Amino acid sequence: IEEPAGKAAFKGNFAGTPAYAYYPYNEANADNSTIKGNLPLAQDFSSVDGMLNYDYKLGVASAENKDEFIFSHLFSLLRFTINADGTGVTGQNLQRVEITFPDGVTLNSGDFTVPVKGGDIKWSSTSTGKTLTLNWNDAPAMTARQTLTGYLNCPPVSGLKGKSINVKLITSTYAVSFNATVNIDSFAAGYVYT
Repeated sequence: IEEPAGKAAFKGNFAGTPAYAYYPYNEANADNSTIKGNLPLAQDFSSVDGMLNYDYKLGVASAENKDEFIFSHLFSLLRFTINADGTGVTGQNLQRVEITFPDGVTLNSGDFTVPVKGGDIKWSSTSTGKTLTLNWNDAPAMTARQTLTGYLNCPPVSGLKGKSINVKLITSTYAVSFNATVNIDSFAAGYVYT
């Protein structure tokens, strides 16, 4: 499939009926009980192809159709919609977006494992931080009357309600920063937050 799609077909020869599936493929996952992965706090995104890295998903066979899998996202997905129309940064090229979480909120990152049946993520070579960074690889121009949309994977985090996060847009010339109060307690796995 060359275009984004809600469904994909996989074909091949199986010794039995597959019970679980995961995305993306990793040769290190020879063990059929856990999946290994890595989630950094700095991630790349391209608005040209919409490619999102570190987009880990687990799939279980559908109850109605054993040949169909229902996938769940392991992390929270943060969606940015940016419109610089009428501001001093209109026409600037966006290089990155940084989200800094408040004191008392820590983000896990690094190597992890998760059971193929689903369950809690176990961080192995964990590093922690407070800032998620979206590196916009193609540095799109924030032109008048245009909205840019980007995505970033966020490890599940709680304790956010009523706290302020800082959002910073960085171009080659400027850094625009603002604070936003979070109205929910957590960024939960499998959900998209704008």
